[in-house]
Amino acid sequence: MRLSAFLQHVRGPKLRPFRQPTHPSGPSQARWQSSPALDEITEDDKNRIYFLGLGNKGTLVAACMGESRRRPPITLLTANEARADARSEAGQKISMFVNGEEVVTGGYDVEVIPKRKRIRQVDSKSDDSKSSIKKKVRPILNLVCAIRSKWAAGAIFEIKHRLLPNSTVLVIADGLGVLEEIFNVNFPDARTRPSFRLGLSNHGVWERSGLATNPYDYKDSVTQVLAGLQVATTGYSLNYDGSGELMIGPLAVDSLSTSRLEEAQRMNNAQYLVNHLLDSPRLSALEVPHRKLLFQRYRKLAKDAVVGPLVTYFECPGEELIHLPDAQFLMANLIKEAWEVVRRDLPGTPIEEVRIWIRVELYVTRHPSKTKIHSMASYAIRGMDTGIEKINGWLIGRARQYGIRLPTHELMMDFVIKKTVERSKLLKEQALAEQQSKSQPVPEVTQIRRVPYGQGDQDEAKPYEERPDRLTIRREKKAQRQREGLGNQPMPETYAKPRITPLGNAQIRHEKTGPGGSENGPSDAPRNKPRKA
Repeated sequence: MRLSAFLQHVRGPKLRPFRQPTHPSGPSQARWQSSPALDEITEDDKNRIYFLGLGNKGTLVAACMGESRRRPPITLLTANEARADARSEAGQKISMFVNGEEVVTGGYDVEVIPKRKRIRQVDSKSDDSKSSIKKKVRPILNLVCAIRSKWAAGAIFEIKHRLLPNSTVLVIADGLGVLEEIFNVNFPDARTRPSFRLGLSNHGVWERSGLATNPYDYKDSVTQVLAGLQVATTGYSLNYDGSGELMIGPLAVDSLSTSRLEEAQRMNNAQYLVNHLLDSPRLSALEVPHRKLLFQRYRKLAKDAVVGPLVTYFECPGEELIHLPDAQFLMANLIKEAWEVVRRDLPGTPIEEVRIWIRVELYVTRHPSKTKIHSMASYAIRGMDTGIEKINGWLIGRARQYGIRLPTHELMMDFVIKKTVERSKLLKEQALAEQQSKSQPVPEVTQIRRVPYGQGDQDEAKPYEERPDRLTIRREKKAQRQREGLGNQPMPETYAKPRITPLGNAQIRHEKTGPGGSENGPSDAPRNKPRKA
């Protein structure tokens, strides 16, 4: 028996077979229609590469990948709508100056990331708005995250609903312990966790100043930073000296699945993103083993943990620290304490190796101007978060796991945090005072020339701002009359001189001396009695 005949037998001859509605309506159908936009994977989703974090390193990697012959579709993710609008006005292009020569790449898509809190507020208002948001969301299968270590986990939280288990994420960060924090915050379950790989970039790249005439000018120059100036930047314009490389580590151990088939599939998916990075000749990307990547990351961490706080404390370029005895004393203690952690994670590393890392950071600079100040000092002087908790703070926490303390690192970290807070408070007070002074301008007295009424050249054409108002004229007239008539007013005819009866000592003296002024006693003459009014 066919299905249609069976339905007619059960429902009766007048009932039609059940069919799925062709035009669904209502909120529940709308949600059902929008769900495939996130679940279904198109060919464009498989090839598209997203970039989260449009700082110097993220923009450099995106620009170099845009020069590739087999260029994939690229989308730049940003949470700043103003930056996205400026990017659109620039014609979807990235300008990069390589050794003074401008290289422009275009064809980038820009997408603004809505905040998860904002999405929840919109979802609570109506279901239609929820469906409209979901329709615009596409899954992310290839992601390059180039955000500073402190904010990497929070940034991935905003887009984790778009990451699938078969997605690949390359995290380019300097700090250690980044992946552990990302896993704990966003993906505690390893079965639903995307494939993660770590990367380290040491390219000589810096943001180009908006007023730069020299191709080697940058916003973190010593003169600008120590003066507390906020230098205008060009947004998507970089300076790149052509040096450095991008080291890509193996697939993170916590990203591997228990099944060998799934593990092979994830490694194949992760290799697609890595191959596009390797095809960019300007990046000088290469795959390195885990120990070499860990060695280079510790090298970067030690340099930032030693040089950054010292430059922030003394407010000077790194090469001047050698001339300061106090800086040399603190540097020796910082190096020794950092080596106590390095030698436990990298056995066989001598302390002289760590000293060489610091010397290279201080005395070898790739910038011809040699006036760049450490980024930690730049952030602290401008009242911005330095991220020292992920640099010195990570070393302190790692040392506690081994049962040792780093007192010098603790002291320098507390100082940098305190200085940053004080600078931020001071800059906010200055900005508030400047805003209040602009909202309530005080006119300068020297700009207004007051001329008494009736004086001066009557035929002179005076501007309206210099003319006294009517109230001022009346006041000046009244004051002039008072000055002229002071002491010359005639007495009124009805005025009578008052007769005041002497009281107290004056009356006693009058009775003693008598009317004649003698001291013989009181006189028999009648006394002058006051008349009754």
